[in-house]
Amino acid sequence: MYSSDDSNTGPNKAGADYARTRYTISNFYARYSYEKLVNHKINLVAGYSHEEYDYRSFSAYRKLGLISEQLPTMTAGSADEQYNSEGKTDYALNSAFSRLEYSYKDRYMLDGVFRYDGSSKFAKGHKWSPFLGFSGGWIVSEENFMKGMKNTIDFFKIRVSWGELGNQSGIGLYDYISSVTIGGSYPMGSATSPYQAQNAMLGDMASTTRSWEKIESKNIGIDFRAFNSGLTGLIDVYIKDNKDMFFSREYPQVLGTTPPSINGAHLRTKGWEFEIGWRDKIKQINYFIKLNLSNNNTEVIELADAIIPKQGTNNYVQGYPALSYFGYQYDGLIQTDAELTEYKSSFTSGIPNTLKLGDARYKDMDGDGKLEALPYSVDENGNPTSTSGDLVQIGDAGQHCLYGINLGISWKNFDFSSFFQGVVNWQVISTIRPCNQWFEPIEGYFFHQTWAPDRTDAMYPRLSQTGAVKTYNYQYSDAPFKMYNNRY
Repeated sequence: MYSSDDSNTGPNKAGADYARTRYTISNFYARYSYEKLVNHKINLVAGYSHEEYDYRSFSAYRKLGLISEQLPTMTAGSADEQYNSEGKTDYALNSAFSRLEYSYKDRYMLDGVFRYDGSSKFAKGHKWSPFLGFSGGWIVSEENFMKGMKNTIDFFKIRVSWGELGNQSGIGLYDYISSVTIGGSYPMGSATSPYQAQNAMLGDMASTTRSWEKIESKNIGIDFRAFNSGLTGLIDVYIKDNKDMFFSREYPQVLGTTPPSINGAHLRTKGWEFEIGWRDKIKQINYFIKLNLSNNNTEVIELADAIIPKQGTNNYVQGYPALSYFGYQYDGLIQTDAELTEYKSSFTSGIPNTLKLGDARYKDMDGDGKLEALPYSVDENGNPTSTSGDLVQIGDAGQHCLYGINLGISWKNFDFSSFFQGVVNWQVISTIRPCNQWFEPIEGYFFHQTWAPDRTDAMYPRLSQTGAVKTYNYQYSDAPFKMYNNRY
């Protein structure tokens, strides 16, 4: 129960609120092991899980007629000014799962995994989907032909795997239902006898055929230990394909509502990981060092829409890495009057007519005399198409070639360890330009770094208060002052 004095916004009111959140998880599983066969081991796990989220809320209040805020009871309010609201949210995920493990002589191993998952987020007929996975391992160091290397190689294993997993995060709980949104009210009726009517409107478009994202993973790897486990390491190479990724298609603006996401994209990630470590001791001092390197590249294989790249960051463009940068190819700063005259005369549109010495130059990729923010494209003969512009892919926002170093040392009851990590290649685009607004102070790192007659080797273009020139000089491109490696 509550009361409030809305002296600034309205009359007193009294009411009550109630809310409840319940999260339920249930798991049932059984395990069976069979080891009576010589050299053979079989393990079987099967089970079922249920996950449910349930939210309820209710509120009610009355306005007008309250004698005092010291009597916070709804019954003291006017029955003509009573209001209530209710909210309900439900979500459930059911899964049947099983796993079969088989090994022979603890040397050859095979695993099989099966899941059957169902989510309440999808429409009837699309809620459930099966997912499979297989993996195999071979401990090569247990083979007879490796016995002669037992003093050097302690363990060497080759493993391969293939599998699918489902994803249903990132979407709404009821996107598959065509809904009507009720909220607010409008005054209706005559001026002498008005009343309030509820406002109702259609919700966003429903997605009646969307189902699980299916992420397929393929992996091959090696694990090893050598020199009494002093040397350890692993190598992994993998490919991940999301062939049913959630993706929002583009519709004409006359659609008048928000379109739903569909299973309309294919994203592929290729990557590798390498780790090696050494552990040893010198008298009573123990020490270790471990180094890991990894890299991956994500490419958009297919989209439901042929999205035209725009200048700047593009989340998904078919045939290019995810989060690709598109911009112009930088061609240096204009240094002489002859260069300025030649550059301005080579373009009929797309560049300001107030360019001066010290401004940027960009390449006319298709040679049509226009600097256009459209993707550069060629036909089967290698000639620019009729719809070609001058934008090219100049990089992507992904972090590439990550590394980490772990160091440690111990002596008696004292120990010390440290961890360092970094990125070799991380291209970022700067959005800062000097004199962005006439009332803003210039950033310090621009001082004595912009082009001037006595600084022709400067990195940044000349200072200008002309908006068109500033926009032109600092637009998306591969210029060293616009795109740089943010490695650390």
